[in-house]
Amino acid sequence: MRIILIEPPISRPKDETVGIAAEVPMALVSLAATLLKRNHEVHIIDAFAEGYFERTIRDKNSMYIGLTFEDILQRILNFRADIVGISSIFFFNAPVVVELANFLKERCPNLQIILGGIVPGVLYQKIMKEKGVDFIVRGEGDHILPDLAENIKNPAKVHGIIWRKGAKIIINEDVPLPEDLDQLPFPARELSDLDLYIKLDKPFGFVKERKRFTTILTSRGCPFSCAFCSAHLVHGKKIRYRSPENVLMEIDELVQNYGINEVHIIDENFSLDKSRAMKIMNGLIMRGYNKFLSWTCPNGLFVKSLDEEVIDKMQESNCISVALAVESGNHDVCKNMVRKPVDHKQVERVVRYFKEHTDILLCGYFIIGFPGETKKQVIETFNFANKLQMHNATISILMPYPFTDIYNIALRDGYLILDETDEYFSNLMPKHGVIKTNEFDPSWLKAIQETDRFLALLKKKKKTFWRLCWELIFRVHWMLPRVAVMIIYHAIKGDISGKK
Repeated sequence: MRIILIEPPISRPKDETVGIAAEVPMALVSLAATLLKRNHEVHIIDAFAEGYFERTIRDKNSMYIGLTFEDILQRILNFRADIVGISSIFFFNAPVVVELANFLKERCPNLQIILGGIVPGVLYQKIMKEKGVDFIVRGEGDHILPDLAENIKNPAKVHGIIWRKGAKIIINEDVPLPEDLDQLPFPARELSDLDLYIKLDKPFGFVKERKRFTTILTSRGCPFSCAFCSAHLVHGKKIRYRSPENVLMEIDELVQNYGINEVHIIDENFSLDKSRAMKIMNGLIMRGYNKFLSWTCPNGLFVKSLDEEVIDKMQESNCISVALAVESGNHDVCKNMVRKPVDHKQVERVVRYFKEHTDILLCGYFIIGFPGETKKQVIETFNFANKLQMHNATISILMPYPFTDIYNIALRDGYLILDETDEYFSNLMPKHGVIKTNEFDPSWLKAIQETDRFLALLKKKKKTFWRLCWELIFRVHWMLPRVAVMIIYHAIKGDISGKK
């Protein structure tokens, strides 16, 4: 079969100017590797990265970033594809994926269109009503997609898919997740234009040191049950590791075949198995890679998995930055709403050790706006982030993804402003919000974000007060009076990122 795998364009608000990360689509190059192993012809279109500077107006409030639908169609026709697989991993981008599928099916009725990723796997009842979607792959598609490609006219034989028989939606039996990840081929990076991502220079994470970078995934799944997280809907609640030897072999390939000198490890929990993490880091040192290859963990490490020995080894093996998943600055929020075991005293000790004994840059990940959270608890998160004095902090508004525990709670208690509409999905981004409680609404959360940002920048003296005022006016528009009052109040009070 001739198969094209597509990373779709991304929908964004029309007035958004902040850069968005662009890295090799690991899901697609991994799927491509298994398809190639089964002798299929494969082509990858990263419509987002390839059209990174292209903007297409979608409606009065939003735009596409990426190649136009017409450009994507022409590439499909030129390749003479039999099957198109579209990745759908962001809930906010679900409407774009559906529009693209419908567009392609309307112009190529015989084209078999398959959706994969967390969004269609969860929202299959909604998505399978679309005429442009023929199949949905549920879970990890490493073996499912090749099986489907080889049985496209007899889908009843394929486990792990959803399809239609007439007007009826058929859900085939699920297939177990791959256990031995070492048996999977290395991602087919030769099908992606690595130089494109290097030229764009938009990595995931807040810092990059060297020019030739790429991502790597050394494990799948997560054993924790954070109420807001949707990863387990695809990867399960059991962590599955690649062996240290297998990981190091892939890094060897990246260095020798692609000239890579920086690796971004995007695991959910890279350091959770201490022995394994130490073996990987020791392998980097034994190969001498620590002299010219830097590495980062931008996806958020579990703080309890870090001790002095691990941190020292990170420094020795040339780790240059890590993100710490703290989630909230309030103990009750972490315990009862996030449902994650966070010891804030331990967080302080770990951050202090990083700062005193390494030159590794730190970023903290925090979330505000949980159902049941008070304004006081929200402010405590900002204050805790300020107390830690990490090199960077990302404080996001909660995104209640469908079928997560936090979504079910918000739905049950009537806190959702919108529910499973295009507008709802479009607002599932870290700077927006769809929850309104007796304590707060999205506009207050947005205003407190902008207040913190303004005070933090002013404190760092990177810009003049008046330049910051002008930027504030430009960014927040109608919320200006509310934000202005908040800035004055919190600056005087001495909390958030400003101190007396």
